[in-house]
Amino acid sequence: MSFTTPHKPYSTDQGHSRGFLPHEHLHSLQFITFRLHDSVPTELMEQWRREKATLAQQEDTERWIQLNQLIEEYADSGRGACFLKDERIARLVIDTLKKNDEKQYLLHCWCVMPNHVHVLVELLGENKVVDIVQQWRSYTAHEANKLLGRRGVFWMKDYYDRYIRNEKHYQDVCRYIDRNPTKAGLPEWQWSSHADQKW
Repeated sequence: MSFTTPHKPYSTDQGHSRGFLPHEHLHSLQFITFRLHDSVPTELMEQWRREKATLAQQEDTERWIQLNQLIEEYADSGRGACFLKDERIARLVIDTLKKNDEKQYLLHCWCVMPNHVHVLVELLGENKVVDIVQQWRSYTAHEANKLLGRRGVFWMKDYYDRYIRNEKHYQDVCRYIDRNPTKAGLPEWQWSSHADQKW
């Protein structure tokens, strides 16, 4: 895979994603995670947020990595109602992600887990992460609540986004997303770009 050959298929040992633009366009590639509102208790999320802020000031990279791993392990343990296990809701989220693919952004890889969603996306033009994520979450929350016959908050207020730094980071993120179901004990999980035969 080469930075100088945009949008060619890139293969990992777990799946595939699209290639991406040269170095000067790396800022347009974003790894995004958003979670269901009950996947992590509010008080625990606040505790982690405070600890992250302290670690950032102290520049404690090792502990920062450990904390992020702890957060991911917690998410993968399947806390909360896990509405995304419902095939109707999983398909709703995936269809929403695909709707503006090749218009506002390029999807590189994605995975809809029981209580959270991972997406590696390349923004096109002047589109911004905050606007794209708002579109995804606003529409899916409204439609999912209708399907489930419920009201109220669907997604957690905060979401995680990080730009891709280099080719290794890109490969690591692709593999992480591809392997997330197996790592979480869901080897037959079908709601991902890796498992999507039409992708």
